Amino acid sequence: MYDQGVRPCHDRSSGSVAPPSGADRQPISSPSRLHRLGLALAALAPALAAASLAAPPGGGALPPWTPGTLDVHHITTGRGNAALLVLPDGTTVLIDAGDGGHLPPRGTPPRPDGSRTPGEWIARYARAMGAAAIDYGYVTHFHDDHMNAMVDVAERIPVRRMLDRGWPEYDYPSADHGEFGLPGFLRYRELLRRGSVRPERLQPGRNDQIVLTVDPKSYPQFEVRNIAANGEV
Repeated sequence: MYDQGVRPCHDRSSGSVAPPSGADRQPISSPSRLHRLGLALAALAPALAAASLAAPPGGGALPPWTPGTLDVHHITTGRGNAALLVLPDGTTVLIDAGDGGHLPPRGTPPRPDGSRTPGEWIARYARAMGAAAIDYGYVTHFHDDHMNAMVDVAERIPVRRMLDRGWPEYDYPSADHGEFGLPGFLRYRELLRRGSVRPERLQPGRNDQIVLTVDPKSYPQFEVRNIAANGEV
């Protein structure tokens, strides 16, 4: 019905599953730069908002991440949403990992090709960007094109913590909602049950669910705050 994904204020990226030709990079090493990253999930429509000064121009090969920058990589597999964030101290966040929709001629072709699953491509991309693990996975909602590849990703690169809007009851808007019976969702719940990933419910208003884990003292003004979930602000 909709496909909003991750929307920084300065969206100049055209990330791909090959080494990227562009991404959003926001320097935040001084108080005049980005201080806050807002994480929103309202009426099943997620938005990730970043307030900053003008982003540097896109295009060309993306240099490696450096401390004090926020990198936002939109990973294009042709099968759904996925965005890798590298926070200013190197903490990593994967927002969605989709595998859904239709193949051509009705839908889009797999990218860069169909030789691997979307989850494989996403995990390979994250490792190519220097991530040894994903500190936070975040499933914005339970449609195939946003969550169906998350289990495949977690089987190829460690995901330490997983946030979503429903754990552990999964009863919004109702426990018998159709999405909770789909194969991709059932695989996702089994991943959480196995215990290799720490699940947590996203709670509106909190700023302590996604935090810097590598060097937080160097960026005391950086914050990720949950804005809304399940109609609650």
